[in-house]
Amino acid sequence: MSCSCHNYQHTFLSTHEVLNLLEEAINDKKEFSLTRFSHAEVSCLSWKLNRKLFNMMDDFRIYNGFTGSAEHTAKRILKSMKTTNIAGFVRQDDQNKGAFWYESTKSLFHHLNYIPKKICSVWVTHDMIEEQKFWELLYNKKVALIGRRAQEAIPYFQKNHVNVTIALPLEGMQYIEEVYKSLVNNNDWDIALLAAGIPATILTPMLAKSTRRIAIDFGHALDMVIDGESFDFSKLFEQFKNENN
Repeated sequence: MSCSCHNYQHTFLSTHEVLNLLEEAINDKKEFSLTRFSHAEVSCLSWKLNRKLFNMMDDFRIYNGFTGSAEHTAKRILKSMKTTNIAGFVRQDDQNKGAFWYESTKSLFHHLNYIPKKICSVWVTHDMIEEQKFWELLYNKKVALIGRRAQEAIPYFQKNHVNVTIALPLEGMQYIEEVYKSLVNNNDWDIALLAAGIPATILTPMLAKSTRRIAIDFGHALDMVIDGESFDFSKLFEQFKNENN
């Protein structure tokens, strides 16, 4: 039976509360990072604690940018969890085995004896793009898009009156430092939206802290902006596998 000492369901910030914190950071010109710890990240962090859980994600590792060793990657993900301003995790009532991933995350928290202070849904960015306030907050801001479909996403953000000044790929752990240096040395952005799996999880708080700007681990919200109602994770995954075989 799972312990109850690391329940976190009651601590979730709503999407509106997250947007309010983002707005506060924009107005006060202060550092802000929102980082999400989904199936891939929780699986990696559990590599010693629960090998069965770790092995469940074998087929998705390359797709998620997991190109380093489990030990080194887990250390970097844990540092991200402990330094980000807001951390996203699976809710107990989520679809796609929410209860299973919630209990797995609770077990991880128990093992680490740690729970982040500010928690929201791991899918918060999916909800944010449906809120007019999110797009209003990006208006007149210089936005950097980072990830596999960054260039493809530019016209979709422009339709929402967002000024995309930088668009860079990030395909695997080995390119984290290169992208980090590129952004740290470039003042032509205010907000970075990163959609690059585990590398985005690691880079998001690093970037926010170094630049005192805003970085959001955007995830599949970027695909949803591009694909709209036709967004299909399985289709994207199969396409990636076919292109990389």
